Amino acid sequence: MRSYITTSLTATLLSSLALMGCASLALVGCGGAYDPEGPSGSSSDSALSCGLVVKQKDDPSFSSGTATNASPVSGQPDVCAALGVRCVKLSLQIDLPRNIWRTPGGVQVAITWANDDNALDLYVYRNGVQVGKAEGFLAAISESLLLRSAENGQYDVYVALDAANSLAASVPFDALARVQFDPPVNPLRPVLPDFEMRPQTTVTFDTPVFPFFGDVADPGDSCYHLEKSESGAKECMRFEQTFANVGEGAAELRFEVPKDPAATTHNVFARTYFSDGTSHFTDTPAGTWEFHVAHQHYHYNNFVQSNLWRADSRGRRAGTAPIRVGRKVSFCMEDEKIDAPMWGKPGVRPRFYVAPDCLVFVPSQETPDFNYLVQGITPGWDDIYEWYLPGQYMDVDGLPNGDYVLETTADPDNKMLESNETNNCGTVLIRLTNVGTPAHHAEIVGKGPGCKTP
Repeated sequence: MRSYITTSLTATLLSSLALMGCASLALVGCGGAYDPEGPSGSSSDSALSCGLVVKQKDDPSFSSGTATNASPVSGQPDVCAALGVRCVKLSLQIDLPRNIWRTPGGVQVAITWANDDNALDLYVYRNGVQVGKAEGFLAAISESLLLRSAENGQYDVYVALDAANSLAASVPFDALARVQFDPPVNPLRPVLPDFEMRPQTTVTFDTPVFPFFGDVADPGDSCYHLEKSESGAKECMRFEQTFANVGEGAAELRFEVPKDPAATTHNVFARTYFSDGTSHFTDTPAGTWEFHVAHQHYHYNNFVQSNLWRADSRGRRAGTAPIRVGRKVSFCMEDEKIDAPMWGKPGVRPRFYVAPDCLVFVPSQETPDFNYLVQGITPGWDDIYEWYLPGQYMDVDGLPNGDYVLETTADPDNKMLESNETNNCGTVLIRLTNVGTPAHHAEIVGKGPGCKTP
């Protein structure tokens, strides 16, 4: 996830959410096809943007707009006034063939925006009654809901800027509506996740800033203090990591935390659901967790591995082994963004795994001996770990200037059962200059080679 919070902050944030007013949104402009480079909302004073129309099961409908912190207006739902800003209304017309829901499913309504510096909420009404909502104030770049077995007719969609949890007063976004069917029940089978790494967009020696953990980096230094004291880091090349679940089923992890402080078991289990419903599942061992005292949260050990290879003149790996190897821990898997290649495609499920829920014990799962943390990634969603977060680095101290292949692999030890174990790796070609000096620089210069080692 992009934005971390400590366990000690969880209660404060949750109580703040209950007390604060949510901000609302104004939608401006509308467009056609989704722009993978980012939301394309244009400016307008109108609170009513172009609509979404769903008529066929395979034809998604797209729009776009801009949410603002404009003042509330009368005649809008109570959620708009509660947020303290003007909601913008987007019409949704559903006119699907009769009996379409003989195959279980519904109409997906979704929005996506540029980054988690800002938060948007999504609401759907019919005849003045709320029939769907998707809200979140932490670490989200998309929201999605499903109008299950939606009846034909006119609906009203409202997108709201949560101004209390946003840095910008105006946030462009893209919107869509389309039919989504549930996975078929037969043949009876486990519905499995499938991880794919997305290529990095940032490599940098910039100084990271993320105050939640109480750790800092000195001005001009690319390493946090704890990265130096705990791991001996000297020159931190920082980069983000994004992995998507493009499979049919959820990737769900369950941290088993003993109530006995003297207990030494740190088990993590992967839950696999079956096609006949969530009451049918199996739990299999998926590794271990550790509690990071300084960060005050739980880590899932070794979920993503990073390797740095020398590159030859054609951008391929040189040598028989990487020259740097990093192991990364993940502490809060969550649905942060609808995966760009999946936008408007079948198989995207409503956002389910959210922060900070992944840091809070689930009361319904408690047993006499254990508490449980539950986290995961829904089909069609990305989890993103930004470059400025602790642990997002490779120590390049002592390396010569030149081109390198940065390779990242999700679930490198295949501890989680997937439908495809061959597509978990991603690479980019990077260039390092002035290594070992205050002017050190890192940049992405192209696509990397395939993920099979020479």
